[in-house]
Amino acid sequence: MKHITDPFPNGESYEDCLKRMKDFLDHLRQKYNGRDINVLMIGHRATQYSLEHWIKGISLEDAILASWEWQPGWVYAY
Repeated sequence: MKHITDPFPNGESYEDCLKRMKDFLDHLRQKYNGRDINVLMIGHRATQYSLEHWIKGISLEDAILASWEWQPGWVYAY
């Protein structure tokens, strides 16, 4: 849980990623509001934690601690 606020070496913290992803999601909502579109995102675990947080309302800590199993894809509606 150290990297929630402390950046990884030469990287960002999970909170940094949360902010960056929120900016991206807000950009999508503003640009495509009212349009039925699909967006493919490729990222790392912190990207998924951010989607779980901003779209599903799960706390960052709970997203990090949740058991995780790879699957071919996740679908989020924003």
